Amino acid sequence: MVKKTIGIMTFTTSLRNYGQILQAYALQSYLRDKGHNAVIINYDMRARLELNREARLARLKYFIKNIPPVRRRLMRGHMELPDLCHFRRFKEQHMTFSPITYHTLRDLQRRPFEADVYMTGSDQVWGVHIPNIEPYLLNFGRPDTPRVAYAASFGRVKFSRHELRYIPPLLRRYKAVGVRETSGIEACQTLRYPDAVLTPDPTILRTREQWDSLSGGRNPFRTDKTRVFVYSCYLPKGTLPAIASSLSGDKEIITADIVNDDPAYSHLSIEEWIGAVKNADYVVTNSFHCTMFSLYFNKPFVVFKYRPGYCGSMNTRLDSILSQLRLTDRFIAFDDQDKTEQVLRTPIDWSEVNERLEDMRRIGADFLETNI
Repeated sequence: MVKKTIGIMTFTTSLRNYGQILQAYALQSYLRDKGHNAVIINYDMRARLELNREARLARLKYFIKNIPPVRRRLMRGHMELPDLCHFRRFKEQHMTFSPITYHTLRDLQRRPFEADVYMTGSDQVWGVHIPNIEPYLLNFGRPDTPRVAYAASFGRVKFSRHELRYIPPLLRRYKAVGVRETSGIEACQTLRYPDAVLTPDPTILRTREQWDSLSGGRNPFRTDKTRVFVYSCYLPKGTLPAIASSLSGDKEIITADIVNDDPAYSHLSIEEWIGAVKNADYVVTNSFHCTMFSLYFNKPFVVFKYRPGYCGSMNTRLDSILSQLRLTDRFIAFDDQDKTEQVLRTPIDWSEVNERLEDMRRIGADFLETNI
């Protein structure tokens, strides 16, 4: 295999979103294990938002339509929280970034990171909540540099007239496009790119043993009671912890949240977060990546659907993976909270799940080997 320098564009700026950092780490570490010089392009869009008039109006319309006042307050509180140093430490120890930090598309176009291949990584990098997705459509660098998307996500199938004009020409520059959800194939067809294929989330590329090794044996649970790990994303305070507390029996509950501003919540390091999933008897969540790690460690889980609004589109990624694994019975609405214990205690055929995960791992590996 010819060693190549691969510039990856994906999300890495969060200081409390465990799944975001782990998906980026997984893709980079897999490519590095294969002998490539995989570098995450250090793009931080938080400092400056660059929007043309049409995109600005579309974004304003989206927020007015989808975010109720309580959600705005929650998000505003999230942005004001102090940094969590263990996220920075993890990135410094385990991930490699470009020497230049880019803040705008113009920055990327003026001084692009030089690579043999540009790659759009996973997560909802093409989502409607992103101020400008052009950087994640790799609209920079030499035109003849191959461009590949791996497990990219739209989280939607409908697009504005503005997007229907400018996205298709950029997609046509890609050598190959892999999307994470089945709905992504439909989205690409709408955008006149008919050859997109389904590729699994990059965390699947790492084995259970590799994730266990990364956790370093950390176990945040402290008792022999029934261990319940609760991880919520952008839910009203206390929603999932209350559900977990209603479970019968003597139990120890560890609760983490993507906002993590409550002293009662656990401020887990990334390694401890992995250890919490691994050592739990049950997992209660509404998070895609917490669901994925429950699968890797074969932990009984229940996952709640996101409510309509700002995060409602995130149901597509959960529905896609659980449909592929024939586990949609564990994906329940908040109105069905009384089913939580029944779902958690329903056995899962882990041998079948593990076989399907291994098949998906091979699909991801073959896609990368073929297109890099």
